[in-house]
Amino acid sequence: MKQKGFVNILLIIIVVALVGAGAYFVSTKQITTPNPTPSPTPKPSPTLKPSSTLTPSPVSNGEKIILNLPRPNTDCTIGDKEEINITDPNHPFVLDSKNELISLVGKEYVSQHYKFLCAVAEVPPSRLMARLEYPRVRWLYTVGDFSTDGILDEVTSSNGRIGHSVAGFYGPRTLKIEKVISSAKASEIIYSSIGDFTEPSIQIQWGNPEPSRMYLLARSTRPTGNLVDVARVNLETGELTKTKYCSVGESWQPCPLPQ
Repeated sequence: MKQKGFVNILLIIIVVALVGAGAYFVSTKQITTPNPTPSPTPKPSPTLKPSSTLTPSPVSNGEKIILNLPRPNTDCTIGDKEEINITDPNHPFVLDSKNELISLVGKEYVSQHYKFLCAVAEVPPSRLMARLEYPRVRWLYTVGDFSTDGILDEVTSSNGRIGHSVAGFYGPRTLKIEKVISSAKASEIIYSSIGDFTEPSIQIQWGNPEPSRMYLLARSTRPTGNLVDVARVNLETGELTKTKYCSVGESWQPCPLPQ
């Protein structure tokens, strides 16, 4: 009897094991549906903000304002008089002129802003006179974006004394400017006043006793009859003045003051 009971218990354990194995086999054979992978949400493209950088006012043809100033003048001719070229930075007359500039504006300033261009002198009327007469020395002056060849030193001699036109009888004919506006800014100021312009040039106003000044001068391309607007900008302060020029022959000149 005990052996039969033991057999029954063993059969029950085997049946349970088979049922469990079958359930496991069925569960592993089931096809599981994969969870859907969420697609990334597209991010909106950033909106470009306008730049706050100031751009020059466009001219009528849509191009950027470009300031084309005349090339420096290297002509030191005296006229119809016979002359000799002494364009040599080490010529005594040139060195003397440079020393005069240094005495007026300082050695460091001359080295940074003045450049020797050319020099000539008159040939002595007699071979007995060895010394050249009336030398003229031209200097290029540059500050910021602007240059002028208007620094012309005429050296004279009287009673054994040497004189220089850059020293000036009524005050120095030199420039000593520390800071100027940019050429782009000067162009903007002129364009805002007279529109398209032509023939820009540098103008020097000699001071006495106030310091000498540099200006940018330009003429409008749209005259009205025999009148045209001319704008002038102080290159140190940016101050603008506008005047009328009159047609005189083939040129434009300041209109005469009313009598």
